[in-house]
Amino acid sequence: MTGNIVTERAARLATQETSKDGITMHFQARYALHLLVAGAAALIAVAAAEAEEGVWTFENLPSKALQTKYGFATPSTSLTALRLSAVRFGGASAAFVSSDGLLLTNHHVALSCVQKLSTAGEDLVRNGFFARTL
Repeated sequence: MTGNIVTERAARLATQETSKDGITMHFQARYALHLLVAGAAALIAVAAAEAEEGVWTFENLPSKALQTKYGFATPSTSLTALRLSAVRFGGASAAFVSSDGLLLTNHHVALSCVQKLSTAGEDLVRNGFFARTL
């Protein structure tokens, strides 16, 4: 090898082909793909950083900021009702959506409970459940 060893090695790698899962791609194409993925990830991260999200306890809700920015007033009675409708399942959250005790949560949170409620004749995990009323 003559000249810069790193440059020569990079030039050799750029012309080599690598087979992966039956698909042949050049080093340059893989490099471009990595750059594209990294760029997309950076754009997503920037978009997420600009989102107006947050987690507040019911006692520390930014009521003044909500009123100023969105014109949304939060009466204490509404906050009390909201607080009383929140449920915690082993570290996950849920909320009452009916006065009869119907809860709304994520599938993975309720999965073990739904499995226990299923019977041989009624597989609630596979077929689901339709609440007739709220």
